[in-house]
Amino acid sequence: LGSFASYAIVVEVIFSWPGVGSWLVSGIYQRDYTVIQGGILAVALLIIFLSILIEVLHTVFNPLSRKDLYAAH
Repeated sequence: LGSFASYAIVVEVIFSWPGVGSWLVSGIYQRDYTVIQGGILAVALLIIFLSILIEVLHTVFNPLSRKDLYAAH
């Protein structure tokens, strides 16, 4: 997911699309540290949230992973 987020930022900058990525890059160019901290925090929270969501959905929909979760060791 980290690579996906970084590629999204690059695409936003190349095609001049408005978004968090272009906002973050313009903040870097202007040395606006509050924008940099906020942008990195937003991207990091999004990656963490999506990673947790993917793990939960994988456990719910994949019976083999549930078997490993509840199996006696």
